[in-house]
Amino acid sequence: MRLPRLSLFRLERAAPAALAPVPVTLTPRVRVQRLAAEGRTAHRGGVADLVAPASVRCSADHLLLDGQFARVLALVGLPPEVADGWLAPIISEHLGADVSLIVQPQDAGATAHSLRVQHLRLQAVMGADEDDAVPADPDITAADEQVEHLRHALARRKENLFSVGLYVLLRARSRAELDALTRRAQDAFARVNGRLVIAHFQQEQGLHSCLPEGRDQIAKRHQLETTSLVTLYPFPPATLRMPGGVPLGYDRATHTPVEIDLFDDRTFRNANLLLCAPSGGGKSFTIKLLGLRSLLLDDATDLLIIDRKHEYAHLCEAVGGQFIRLAATSAHRINPFDLPPLGPQQTPAEVLPEHIQQLIGLLEILLAEPDGHLSSLERATLDRALRQVYATHGITTDPETHQRPAPTLPALQQVLDDSSALDENQTARNLAERLRPYTSGSLAGGLLNGATTITLDSRMVVFGLADLPRALWPLAMHLLASYVWTEVRRRPDRQRLLVVDEAWLLLQHAEGGEFLEHMARLARYAGLGLVTITQDVKEFLRSARGQAIADNAAATLLLGQSDATITAVAEAFRLSPGERDDLLAIGAESDGQHGVDQAAEPDNRRGEGLLLAAGRRIKLKVVATPDEHELATTAFREVTGRRAMPGRA
Repeated sequence: MRLPRLSLFRLERAAPAALAPVPVTLTPRVRVQRLAAEGRTAHRGGVADLVAPASVRCSADHLLLDGQFARVLALVGLPPEVADGWLAPIISEHLGADVSLIVQPQDAGATAHSLRVQHLRLQAVMGADEDDAVPADPDITAADEQVEHLRHALARRKENLFSVGLYVLLRARSRAELDALTRRAQDAFARVNGRLVIAHFQQEQGLHSCLPEGRDQIAKRHQLETTSLVTLYPFPPATLRMPGGVPLGYDRATHTPVEIDLFDDRTFRNANLLLCAPSGGGKSFTIKLLGLRSLLLDDATDLLIIDRKHEYAHLCEAVGGQFIRLAATSAHRINPFDLPPLGPQQTPAEVLPEHIQQLIGLLEILLAEPDGHLSSLERATLDRALRQVYATHGITTDPETHQRPAPTLPALQQVLDDSSALDENQTARNLAERLRPYTSGSLAGGLLNGATTITLDSRMVVFGLADLPRALWPLAMHLLASYVWTEVRRRPDRQRLLVVDEAWLLLQHAEGGEFLEHMARLARYAGLGLVTITQDVKEFLRSARGQAIADNAAATLLLGQSDATITAVAEAFRLSPGERDDLLAIGAESDGQHGVDQAAEPDNRRGEGLLLAAGRRIKLKVVATPDEHELATTAFREVTGRRAMPGRA
């Protein structure tokens, strides 16, 4: 439906002697009410007169509409290179502006003829320069290449040509405010190498061009092919600012805050987050900020961290958390014989038998040969011994007995020794000898030899693996998986983030990969979010378990990448060429900024990346306060309290 053209009247300043009493400016509704009260009807102009401003005064560079200042600006210079949606940051400046985009298809025949003429003229200029031994003008050469490319694209119907005009109508309450808005609008276009100018002496025509008439009365047009035209898609991207979310930083494209709530099931299918970046890219720094702010802003969220290098010890101490050092001789112990609480869809009589089967899986890690398995006879022997151990301590399938003190690993050692002595059971004897290092040998000082000495009562619990031999990592993973699930069942009202740093190393062990995949698939049913951090993206995604973890992550954060990782990342997460180049540029600039204080130098690119969440692709900039930076940094000199010497890089 075409709206009627508004009749605009230029009101000239009258001489003082001819001034009538001061008129009252009426809005359309008030005018209709006045006419109705006087028993009259509106002018024959109808809707046009009712919606038109009561007065319009035109100046060379602005308009005055019913006492409101307005100005029309026209786009006269297009950026040489743009990315898709390049207008979005401009529209997101909150200028209160009306943006009018007028697109008119061009006649194919006339366009082809015009391009042919341009090509011939450019060829003539280049030929004349060549005859005169004048060096080729790169601008003319580039223009001829573009014209020739467009001619071929039009001939193959890969492109169409359009005449495009873009105009911006600004409104303000004063002339000073209007001038300030104009500068903001021009600066916004200048940031993307565009040029926006005031439509001098064409303000009235510009106003018509910005009204829903579909007519361009300024005629500041640009010839664009289809590929360039689609980059003008004018709608800004949706921001990711969730109520009650944890602030991460801001969107580099729109400069709006980014706040995320991983446990919001209306937005995310689970609370899993995957973070990928090379070494030194800011992975641990970002997760420390996320964890710290989660603890401070939300009393219902706890933080569990599997820390391979003890990077989180300082933060844990600062927030009053619990650091659990897992080592062969550590004082921190987890008793694998502790019975879990009743699980969902589980009957009380099933708790003990199912836990015995889990214990047999743990003992297989301890007692089987590397990459081997226990025989059926060995598993049967352990099953009988475990049932006897629990019976000796008065624990049966009756749930009333489950509150009694649980047995420990030395109790199993005693049962196996007795069985081998009384029955001359060779299988029991072999199992007893293989178990002995963990009960009375060099590995008997900690980890699982004794009653449990740790709890998850603290809001932040860190499991440090730095002092644990790599050979015992599978054992630790099995213990942690059982213990975390047990504690989650004990307190189902809490939501928890389980952070696994350097996950690609755990995937090298079958038990570690199984643990992570199991958590990724089932964590959401227990109010648990798995935060997986990896620097070797290629190896991580090459693993079937790693790919399953990536597929089950509702949110993914990609920080700056290197040449070695960008190909795998681009294929896995379907990056556009612009996103790929952006991550490469961030990675290249971050390499020279190790140890840079982000709070002191906010322009450095460490902590920048691409956040894929809730159907959005956000160019994130992670921002920390000076106090947060001190807690989260992993830079060597900052951690050790030393700074670079003056004059040294």
